[in-house]
Amino acid sequence: MRTIVSVGDPSGIGPELFAQLILDEPQWLERGDFILTGPPRLWRHLGLEEGPNLQFHGSPVEGTLPTPGIPCAKGAEIQCRGFLEALEIVQEDESASLLTLPVNKEQLNKAGITFLGHTEYFRIVYPSRKITMAFRSDAYWLALVTDHLALQDVPERLHEEDLIKSATQLYEASQKPLAICGLNPHAGEAGLMGDDELRLAPALVQIRSKGIPCRGFIAADSFFAHWDPKEAVLALYHDQGLSPFKALFHGQSCQISLGMPFRRVSPDHGTAYSLAGTGKADPGSLRQALKEALR
Repeated sequence: MRTIVSVGDPSGIGPELFAQLILDEPQWLERGDFILTGPPRLWRHLGLEEGPNLQFHGSPVEGTLPTPGIPCAKGAEIQCRGFLEALEIVQEDESASLLTLPVNKEQLNKAGITFLGHTEYFRIVYPSRKITMAFRSDAYWLALVTDHLALQDVPERLHEEDLIKSATQLYEASQKPLAICGLNPHAGEAGLMGDDELRLAPALVQIRSKGIPCRGFIAADSFFAHWDPKEAVLALYHDQGLSPFKALFHGQSCQISLGMPFRRVSPDHGTAYSLAGTGKADPGSLRQALKEALR
């Protein structure tokens, strides 16, 4: 299995955590081949050297490397170029996995590089695909029907077709029965607190007709306190799913993009500039992403 690693922000914790895992746990190199984008000098500075299962495939950078914890225009250029290089490689070999290390969208846009996020970019590249953000922590699976939307826009963007596609993708990835959250408090109380659940009810019928076991709509406020990992959860909007999920599994989960032509994973944290270069960053989420990339 080949895994293409997009360098992410060199001022953040992503590259140093990846290097730390490979150096501390060299058995990763026995499980697959890794191709790293980004300046080869950056990876060598972090202690890595090329070998039979580890290759550098990135453009060199002139001058000094970005300083850990201090975002800069050079770092913005490196993370953007590294991502595009990684995407080009994996598009030529869709049997490979793409592991994207964290980028900083604000820093990219300050440097004049319009970028809303990896998932949003994938949706531009693959406009005919329904790409669903999913998250995994060992036996626990969660996916989102809608993700980076203003809360006020969620109801009008919830369509039966998208709900069915996300449910199908989550079931195929997790092989678990689904628990589908309602949109409104108490899942609408049969229309007393909103009729979105009634409007979307035909989607549940179609999901079950595909042979996918599911129950819903369920009240999300009480569900997560008693979550049995025998079920995968489909949340209808970003914070409904990710607020409890990150509270439960902080540093122990990774993101997976469902609906892509290749496997794409990432750690569930950002650049964490305050931890960069301190040796205090937790590699747990990246370890989960590596496990998923090689699964």
